[in-house]
Amino acid sequence: MIHQDIYKDILHSFGSLWKYKERGNTLEIITPYATTNDKFVSVFLTKQGKDYIVTDGGWIHTEVYENIAKNDALCFQKIYFHYEETYNISSLNDKSGTTFYYKKTNNQVMVPALIFDLANFISTIVSTSLITFEDLKEKEEVESFRKKANHYLQALIVDKSVLKINKPVDDKLKTVRFNAIITHRNKLTLVNYITGSNQNYFVNSICKASVNFEIVLKSAYKDHIKNKLSFINNTAEGYHPSKLYSHMELLESVTKVPPILWSEKEKIKEFIQ
Repeated sequence: MIHQDIYKDILHSFGSLWKYKERGNTLEIITPYATTNDKFVSVFLTKQGKDYIVTDGGWIHTEVYENIAKNDALCFQKIYFHYEETYNISSLNDKSGTTFYYKKTNNQVMVPALIFDLANFISTIVSTSLITFEDLKEKEEVESFRKKANHYLQALIVDKSVLKINKPVDDKLKTVRFNAIITHRNKLTLVNYITGSNQNYFVNSICKASVNFEIVLKSAYKDHIKNKLSFINNTAEGYHPSKLYSHMELLESVTKVPPILWSEKEKIKEFIQ
């Protein structure tokens, strides 16, 4: 069995503090690396054909480390992409939508190095996700509206496979995320949620949405975009129409359709059904 040989390599490389558990054909390697909330990092080793694959087991995405999987703060995103590139981390989603971070090699000698890289990546990303980069009231406002809007769209769309939540259109535009992407006959409907706990945050939300739409319109996907939609949380404290007119006008010049107010959310049906 390959697990015993590989584990001996790990002990030789790192020392006796590393432990493991057999999980069928997968080896859970419990590392001495810890997050800032005192969770020890595990990585999971499997072999597929000639490849040795080391993954996080989907634990970052499913918040096993009691981390924040969806930290959209710009500072966090910059740190995340830096370490993803530094450690050359790949990712994929399974059928349930769970994201797995992984590295692979066909050389058994390289396995300890992959484990080292992935363990460092997990420890850093989990710990960084716990940092409060944003105003707490604003963070709660954004998260609350996001959940309501997500649930509404998920209830409207029968075929869940056509709906992606909080994703970029592809890996080449990782920093340009949309709250929802709906695919229909090779055409994309892009949706941004706009809210804010005060006027400044609301303006920032409008500007971010406008810029994201403009960037994707200059990408290779420009001919595949059917609709560009904005969900406006007109119940938020930061929503003051008379003071947001210029910014809303700019947003509409990019989307070519009026923003959809949350109080009139049923209007989105004509664009996605």
